[in-house]
Amino acid sequence: MLNQFVKWTREGGSRTQVLSQDDIILHYDGHRMGLNTGVDTRTSGVMHYDLTLKQVMPEDSGMYACTLFDKSLNEIGYREISLDVEMPPEEWKCEFPPEWRGEWYDTRYRQVSEILPQEFKRSSCVSTSGENFIIQHKLPLT
Repeated sequence: MLNQFVKWTREGGSRTQVLSQDDIILHYDGHRMGLNTGVDTRTSGVMHYDLTLKQVMPEDSGMYACTLFDKSLNEIGYREISLDVEMPPEEWKCEFPPEWRGEWYDTRYRQVSEILPQEFKRSSCVSTSGENFIIQHKLPLT
């Protein structure tokens, strides 16, 4: 983007937050965001400016806008998209069976691990169906 400048914003509630300017994420929760810019080879070479949100939460709801400026900071493009995130229904929440809970010796890592109602090591229970559990690995804080 030699001669162009991109800014992502989010309007939510009564305020507008600047998420990024060009290729720099400014938002305090930026570890959950990613930026990608490139040429779409499936079309006639149209540029795309992507904002990716990871671990989406209800607080991420709002109107997202991508504004494209030329090198003189004149607006040359604008797109917005609305995102509405709701908490999953109660039936999607899950807990590990009571007989699993407690401290267990992990032979692979040669240490004791604790299984809590919804957590195991750095993972948490997301959903269950019968005896099958979907767990999500938590990223370490940096």
